[in-house]
Amino acid sequence: MKGTLRALAALMLALVWTGTAAYAASDTTGNQVTRWDAVWDLQADGSAEVTIDFDFDFGDDPGHGPYLTFPTEVDYGDGVHTRLFDVHDIRVGSPSGAPAQAYVDESGGAVTIRIGDEDVDDVSGTQRYVLAFTVDHVMNATTAAELGGEGDQIVQDELFTNVVGTDWTIPLSDITVTIESPVEVLDLVCWAGDAGSDQRCGSSEHEGSSAVVTQERLEPYQGLTVAVAYPPGSFDTTPELVERRTFVGSLGLGWYTVGAAVLLLALGVGLVVRYLRRNGLDVEYDQVTPGLAPTLGATAPVRTRDRKAPVAVQFEPPAGLRPGLLGTLIDEKADTRDVTATMIDLAVRGYLSIEPVGDLDSKDGDFTLTRQRDADGALAPYERLLFDALFDGRDAVTLDDLRTTFAEDMEKVQKSLYDEVTVRGWFKGDPHKARSRWAGLGALLLLAGVGVTVLLALSVSLGVLGLPLAIVGVVVLATTGVAPARTAEGSRVLAQTRGFELYLATAEADQIRFEEGHDIFSRYLPYAIAFGHTERWVSVFEKLAARGVSLPEPTWYHGYAYGAFWMYSAGLSHRIERFESLASNALTAPTPGSSGGSGFSGGSVGGGSFGGGGGGW
Repeated sequence: MKGTLRALAALMLALVWTGTAAYAASDTTGNQVTRWDAVWDLQADGSAEVTIDFDFDFGDDPGHGPYLTFPTEVDYGDGVHTRLFDVHDIRVGSPSGAPAQAYVDESGGAVTIRIGDEDVDDVSGTQRYVLAFTVDHVMNATTAAELGGEGDQIVQDELFTNVVGTDWTIPLSDITVTIESPVEVLDLVCWAGDAGSDQRCGSSEHEGSSAVVTQERLEPYQGLTVAVAYPPGSFDTTPELVERRTFVGSLGLGWYTVGAAVLLLALGVGLVVRYLRRNGLDVEYDQVTPGLAPTLGATAPVRTRDRKAPVAVQFEPPAGLRPGLLGTLIDEKADTRDVTATMIDLAVRGYLSIEPVGDLDSKDGDFTLTRQRDADGALAPYERLLFDALFDGRDAVTLDDLRTTFAEDMEKVQKSLYDEVTVRGWFKGDPHKARSRWAGLGALLLLAGVGVTVLLALSVSLGVLGLPLAIVGVVVLATTGVAPARTAEGSRVLAQTRGFELYLATAEADQIRFEEGHDIFSRYLPYAIAFGHTERWVSVFEKLAARGVSLPEPTWYHGYAYGAFWMYSAGLSHRIERFESLASNALTAPTPGSSGGSGFSGGSVGGGSFGGGGGGW
């Protein structure tokens, strides 16, 4: 037995016989139902055989024919179940001779019946149609408590339904509904009007086993509801219920399903961990001091690199290795900072010079790069690519000139850097490709997991079994950064590089080792840029200059008279950082698309910057 909630649900939703005239848009004009004669023949099994004989006036809007919709799923009112109404044995006809094929579509908790012919859309005038069907489980059992008394005993069986729903968008007139049953009617009530109205219908009367209600007219979105009472036990009042589908319910949470999902997740994460342990962890030479090469060479045993091992300070970079390469080795990325460091390194080595232009504190401040000598065999492939791209048919270029034109060359330089560290055997494979493949796998697993979860939830309500796949995808995406793995040789060079980085990050002014005739500031500045310690390294020399220490004059930075570079060193840190910022923006700025332009300077069809298109549908 159900309480008042079920009665209210039945009033509002149970078999809401909705219909709309003419299979045209809901805002059509001229259509109306001028006569509606419906007969509900109730059966002992709780079903009803329904026949609707109606006249449909097309008015000034000819079309295919009418269509009617009926709900097949409604909320039962207990917060758990959905009540089902099976509409079947559908039959249609037109005594007036109008096309009367039945097109039935059941979806979204309703069945739609279109009457007419899809190939005939000019039916006009007033046509008569007859629709017949059977609907199961329409009868309810009413308890004493539901009638205001006490107790759960059933006191009557009841048909409580909307014989004309409130979703009609056209008016209906001359409405008669007859309810026939195998037993005597105890009581009859009907209501008509807007949804929620308690206004009684035009007329209602019953005699013996027949009940008849009438209504002169219903405006659009008005309905007609009846409640007919019969002796208890006259009908099968058992409703057809299914558990209401909810997100949590569709997941199929339970001890067994959750346990199975946990096992699947553990298996998936275990496979990810196993793969990363075998392929995603750095290795280093075993029983060898970090940074040193083993005597056995390539045949030396290796072990997983200890990331927490202490780093010994190195007072110079690994021999013969340039800052762009070491920057890529440290963070496994050939980023803009590595390319900018390479640019400075080329200047320090005499291939180009750098000169400030204008006020660097203003938006017009810039730097000019001037070729000092041609590229030669001493340049690595990535350095040669960078140098040739900077001075492509020119001897001088400003950073602003490179803006929006260098992005494609930048990608080539970065790819060459990845190729270089891979060819040198520092990584098990191209680190960029390793990250991309791992990220692609994670995205694929995540999307597949979501798809499997939805599929299992909708089909068998076991969506929880698809979640582990999606979670494993998230784990893979979260570990993308560890996908590249260094070889033992890469770890050896990394140890030296980390030691030199420690020196650049911690050296004090009194600890700088000067060599006669060597500009140590310029020599190590590109490495400080690649390692992210520019400000720290420059500040050390600013302090030395402020003390009056004689420092070698950088030959690659112009704009000052010889001997005056360190005289203005108080702003050196700012100038270097400004160069880094402008260079980074210039090297990575995307190539622009078309501008708005003007149609008055040679415009044509399709030449504007905005617009789009459209068409019929």
